[in-house]
Amino acid sequence: MDVIAVQHTLSTRLAELCTEAGVPGAAVALTDGTNVVEVVYGVTSLRTQAPVTPMTLFQIGSISKVYTATIVMSLVDQGKVDLDAPVQTYLPWFGLSDGETARTVTVRNLLTHTSGFEGDDFTDTGRSDEALSRYVEGLAKATQIHPLGERFSYCNSGYSVLGLIIEAVTGGTWDQAVQDVLAVPLRLTLGTLAEQVILHPHALGHLELPGPDGPPVLQVAPVWAPPRSVGPAGTICSSAADLLAFGQMHANGGDPVLSRHAVAQMQTQQVALDDPLTLGTHWGLGWILPQPGVIGHDGATFGQYAFYRLHPETGTAMALLTNGPGARAVYEKLFTEFFAPIADVTLTTSPVPAKVPPALGDLSRYVGDYARQAVRIEVRDASGALDLTMVPLGPTAALAAPPAPLRFVPYADNVLITAEPMAGAGVHMTATFLGTDGPAGWIHLGARATPRVSA
Repeated sequence: MDVIAVQHTLSTRLAELCTEAGVPGAAVALTDGTNVVEVVYGVTSLRTQAPVTPMTLFQIGSISKVYTATIVMSLVDQGKVDLDAPVQTYLPWFGLSDGETARTVTVRNLLTHTSGFEGDDFTDTGRSDEALSRYVEGLAKATQIHPLGERFSYCNSGYSVLGLIIEAVTGGTWDQAVQDVLAVPLRLTLGTLAEQVILHPHALGHLELPGPDGPPVLQVAPVWAPPRSVGPAGTICSSAADLLAFGQMHANGGDPVLSRHAVAQMQTQQVALDDPLTLGTHWGLGWILPQPGVIGHDGATFGQYAFYRLHPETGTAMALLTNGPGARAVYEKLFTEFFAPIADVTLTTSPVPAKVPPALGDLSRYVGDYARQAVRIEVRDASGALDLTMVPLGPTAALAAPPAPLRFVPYADNVLITAEPMAGAGVHMTATFLGTDGPAGWIHLGARATPRVSA
């Protein structure tokens, strides 16, 4: 399939899928490794009705983690950072509630989400250049969810620590490192701070929020972006074409940012995931490895959702940036129809429940409460199914809708799936329970491991 030949079809299909999903605006860039096409749809804001253009900057959310990992690996190339050195090598004062983990957790643990400490601390520590250091100082209270290196659990907090390591080694801010190491040599327009982004066309996120008459309506999100304290985990803004260009650096051996060895390390399996259905089967250094031969990452902020996939062997890559819920369903259909045929792969898509759910026997061993600092998950029996209620805790709780139970039905051994697609997402969520004998000790939900705290 020729990418140039599909440009019109891609544009038409993007408009159809976004209209169907209720996504206000989107931008797509697609390459076969040589040719690049860009298409856009809709508006940057329902409030202003400004059109999306190829230059529009969207928040790429957690895809920012790959950029942070790339900067770390550039420092590894220079001999300034050792992947297997303890974090305290670079931040001697670094602390956690678990002192042994604080002493022994490594840079590699942070890159692979295997540190085990609380990962969803979104404390706002201000707008100054000390935001990251203040945030990481606050992690001295972060609880240990699982033993160091025992398993994967998605950890935003760990990437803020990586950002501070970058600051300690370079002597500047993480935001400046994004510009110096990535934006300038790759000729990208990247923003990590509002004052940078506002100079360019940019998208606002949209969420389903209570309307004036009660029922929820799609409207501009009340918060534009996560705080500066979690920048290395998710505040980069980019156009779709510049996201593609960043990825092509990885497809083409790393020049002028990384060595080929560093690129290969990032794309090599580092850890297998207990839950292979949510994000992927394995993790590299920064990259999700969703299936053999494909790497990528997704991102979500306050009403903005981003998706990127790369087939390194052929250089085929696709980026989708959006500003409204329902984007996951758009991603799955669009990438299946356009990225997959060009790369000659079959993409793994979100699971769906069987018409007749399998019998998993007694579900009572899953019932109970599971909790960590950021969330409490209440699991209750529902006669052959389970009802899960996720109660957010901490700084983001005030921004969340009132928690309501979700019905989960059996899917596979130790795995249940929502009976209906997630509201606003268009896809189903899975819950994986860990521990084979007696009551389950863990629930893996949304790529996070959460321990049982009560029956």
